[in-house]
Amino acid sequence: MPPTHIHRQATRDLIHLLERFGTSSEQVQERYNLRLKLCDIFTSEPDLGDRFDVQDVSMHTYAADISPAPMEFVLVDRQHSDTLPPETKATELPSLYDSSRVASLLRSAGFDGVLHSVATDRRGQEFKTTSRGRIARDNGLPWPKDAVMSQAEEIAYPIVFIARSPVRFHLSMPAPALSRTIGFLRAQKAIGPHVPSLFAALYIWIRSWGVQELSPVALYLLFIRFLQV
Repeated sequence: MPPTHIHRQATRDLIHLLERFGTSSEQVQERYNLRLKLCDIFTSEPDLGDRFDVQDVSMHTYAADISPAPMEFVLVDRQHSDTLPPETKATELPSLYDSSRVASLLRSAGFDGVLHSVATDRRGQEFKTTSRGRIARDNGLPWPKDAVMSQAEEIAYPIVFIARSPVRFHLSMPAPALSRTIGFLRAQKAIGPHVPSLFAALYIWIRSWGVQELSPVALYLLFIRFLQV
């Protein structure tokens, strides 16, 4: 197969594209302040103490910092940041492993949203334009009010809270595998320093078509697989 030739200004065009969609200083500050607020929410309860932390796992932690990417966070159990012992019983887990408790705390702080659902019918889905790009209107499951959710309501793992007001962000329930995955994505710079920038350009293009089903992490994993083959 003959080598692929890229026009001479490809690198310059990529730089200009990332600069055009780069995250503003206001957005960076908003993300920082939001993480602090979420930390306060989940450490203010007497029965929780400082056991849980909120980690920023947005795209800027493993690739380029671009405005179309969502603000993403994950709850981290400080005592079991890697994994839970296999013999752990559900009744022994702290309350933040209960999605209804997390939803209650978020609502009390003024947030509202939906859960990402793999069962959502996205045919004919409506979109709206925001400062962070073209975003699909959320048709997921309402945040749970009961400790036990109906098994008929199919959800994705880890459970992801999609906040839509007053600010949009994603918050994942404790999921040690997610932190390991983020570490794997950071290591992809070893393939070449251009890899994170190329992925960011791909993500901008995907979002321009209104594709919301793939999270940045899932899309990056697919992108890496493409590079490997």
